[in-house]
Amino acid sequence: MLNAKPATSSKGSKKGAKGEAPEPPALDADAVQTPELARAFSNAWTVDISRASSETTPKRAQALGAALKPESLTSVLQALGAYLPLLNDVDAVMTRDSKTPKERETRKPWQSRLAGVGIVAHGVRLAPSEEADAYLAALLGSSTSELVREEIVKALLGDATLGTQPGALELLAAYLEDPACTDLALLRAGFRSLYTTSPKKAHDRWRKALSNPDIQNPRAVWLAKIAFEQAEAHKADVDDLARFAFPLIKLPKGRGDDLQAAAVRFAGLSREHYLALIAYVSEHDDAPALVETVAERFYWASLGANGVKQEDVRPLFKALEKRYLGQADSVRAAIFTKLLAGLSREAKG
Repeated sequence: MLNAKPATSSKGSKKGAKGEAPEPPALDADAVQTPELARAFSNAWTVDISRASSETTPKRAQALGAALKPESLTSVLQALGAYLPLLNDVDAVMTRDSKTPKERETRKPWQSRLAGVGIVAHGVRLAPSEEADAYLAALLGSSTSELVREEIVKALLGDATLGTQPGALELLAAYLEDPACTDLALLRAGFRSLYTTSPKKAHDRWRKALSNPDIQNPRAVWLAKIAFEQAEAHKADVDDLARFAFPLIKLPKGRGDDLQAAAVRFAGLSREHYLALIAYVSEHDDAPALVETVAERFYWASLGANGVKQEDVRPLFKALEKRYLGQADSVRAAIFTKLLAGLSREAKG
């Protein structure tokens, strides 16, 4: 198996001066290569993103894949691994304010090098190789750049345009259980890989992530937020997640606000989500924050052809209004009285 530890040098590439992008890498002179491979590898690192078309990077990845032979795979991967440490400053450059022409010109070569990482990673995956996938997955732990890791993750998750399938899925999914992993790109890749491997295991992991997360732990919050993203993307059954998702609406203000916002959004994603929220309030928990969300999300849940209709909610609102009037709870009763009045105005209009 290929050794994923990056080589100590990369011939043909040098670290630039402070703020300058490093020169593009070149394959070792002693590597097994052809003129076509050397040219394709060189071209991978010189894409001008500001002028390139949407077809440029896939075509360069295809050119590299076509020129790559089994005996030259190791040299290409090792050249990539040796070059990545030179790109550790790319995040700082790419997230820096770039309004001035000089700053934009400074960013361009960094963009090209970053694109090169993706092109090479995609190119080596055109010929299926478990060893290459394992090497790329190991590189995720050796680079300090989130943007670099994101390019490698994209390649490992597969590309429909290039026809590549997901690879190293178990290695990517393992990041979900690694307490040291706090990289959003890797955690998202872990969830996507787990779903590809086993939708059932992914559902179980969503529930675990949403079940009483420690809002003092950024990683726990990120896992829960990504679980919401995944549940929405895969149209998960809301009834399966309701008892884990809806309690997060009650998170205190100023602590876990992003996660609370994600839970509120989840409650209004569709007719089914909204009706599940009302059922949860009716049967399990009618905390003020949940009741307020019933009022707040009605508008969003009612949008579109498949949105909530008056006949879906009128009897539910009336039953809740009656409950709170009977309990002399004027605050919560007023919320449903107002909602019912709104329905009446809507019907007359």
